[in-house]
Amino acid sequence: MLNKLNLIVICLFFTAYSCAQTNMCKNHIEADIDNLMTPFDKDNLLTDTLSKKIALIFEQTFDDSVVIKVDTRILYKAKLKTRKFLGVCDSSFNVDYSGYGKPPKISVFLPGRKECISFYPKHGKQLAYINLIQKGWSIELSNLVREYR
Repeated sequence: MLNKLNLIVICLFFTAYSCAQTNMCKNHIEADIDNLMTPFDKDNLLTDTLSKKIALIFEQTFDDSVVIKVDTRILYKAKLKTRKFLGVCDSSFNVDYSGYGKPPKISVFLPGRKECISFYPKHGKQLAYINLIQKGWSIELSNLVREYR
């Protein structure tokens, strides 16, 4: 009986620890703003700058489960898989933050790697390009839709 109780307590401890890992993300960065544009980019430019929505696009190398939170609410749990030759994931995630008075903190957790990053969206920017290369995160906010070939 004592062994079963110990096993239950250990399971509860690891469950609580896992939940705590996805509840707090202390790795907060200031997102870069992409303002560079050439005359050829006009066809790929999102022009609705009043929208309070942002699409999260994962570039580089992801092959992980992901948890995306907006402030304290889990919005998505999914599996990411990068298309090797394009360097981008097929999945993107849309975050509508129009119901918030101020831009909420968006957090991206990779539970398998025990890594996370958080950032605040900027009003007027509708795309967030998220990259992770050897524990080095970067987030670039833009309105320019990138072409992957």
